[in-house]
Amino acid sequence: MAKKKAKVVELPKKKSNQFEIMLEILSEGHDGESLEQRKRREKRCLEMTATLEAYNQLVVHITNGLRNNTLVCTGDTTHSTIEKYLIDLKRCNDKKKYDFQSDDVYMQDALRIVESFFDGTMSMFNFEKAIRAGLKIEDLISGKEEFLCQGRDSYMQECNDCCETVNLFVRGNCIDFRVASGKCETNRGFSVEIDFPTGEVVFGDFPGRLVEADDAKLFERHPNGANVNSMKGKRLVSESMASSNILHMFVSNTSPGLHFNAKTNQIHIGRTLIYNYNEKTKVETEKRNPQIKGYIKLGYFITDLWWVTMLDKSVYDALIAQVPVPAVKKWRDREVEIVKITPGRYRFTSHFGLDTSLDHEDYADTFVTAEYLGPC
Repeated sequence: MAKKKAKVVELPKKKSNQFEIMLEILSEGHDGESLEQRKRREKRCLEMTATLEAYNQLVVHITNGLRNNTLVCTGDTTHSTIEKYLIDLKRCNDKKKYDFQSDDVYMQDALRIVESFFDGTMSMFNFEKAIRAGLKIEDLISGKEEFLCQGRDSYMQECNDCCETVNLFVRGNCIDFRVASGKCETNRGFSVEIDFPTGEVVFGDFPGRLVEADDAKLFERHPNGANVNSMKGKRLVSESMASSNILHMFVSNTSPGLHFNAKTNQIHIGRTLIYNYNEKTKVETEKRNPQIKGYIKLGYFITDLWWVTMLDKSVYDALIAQVPVPAVKKWRDREVEIVKITPGRYRFTSHFGLDTSLDHEDYADTFVTAEYLGPC
């Protein structure tokens, strides 16, 4: 049987980073340069050109490894971002799942991950430094040497959970994602406690005149260092708001239902109905979320801001009493939605981001749950 020929792919022309821009400028020279200056410039151009050619050779090597299933991908999966990287890299040659997707949708996802580490000035100059120190591209590709890729120019790649920097190490047909600090200090599944002394609950993404209370700095919504694009930042925001007795948790743009179990006093924020689309039959079915058996639906959140907020009516009234009265009546009389639960203290737990095996976290069915702790 004839041996199957490996796929070989040439990378498309990318937008120039600063390394390539500098090389282009150096190649042009300038009026009035001396002979010595021209020689130094030409020598530098040759060095940078050699670096660029070797670097592109490495990128093509890694890309072809992806397409030919010869690339070995490893990393510390205690970090959620690395776990997601490895899932996406593993399925890079899978067939598309939906009709609307491109045929190579998963390969494109995998290439974006790799390019996010390779496509940057920082990695280019580090590579040049390594070449000057004696690194040979053939040794790197054969696995005798190792190289560290540190990501794009504008930011370092970070773990979406703990915010620690993720580095990519390349050695032959192996790439390894590492975090210098070691195992992830996860921020997923955190809890906060909130008191509802009257049991009358104001709820929404950021209901009523809370935005004015926020502007008046009556509570701290974004503590220093809270990057809400990370799980750590989301936790810090929720904990900061909880210190003012306000539940504020991230749920993405899901518009979940608010469900309450009157027998157990449990709260569930998530999907009321679960939809399933059969790609073969082109038929969509729906069923009630089994997680809310015994619950009643009190309402739902319109999550234009991607967060859910709940606070006792007495807490809301006390905050608004401190806000300057707006001149425009429609803002002064802005209505809020109120539902009734058993008065007392509740422990709310965030479920967002706990299932990284899904194509997207938005597909989960439960985002926040709460247990009743007793009178406050």
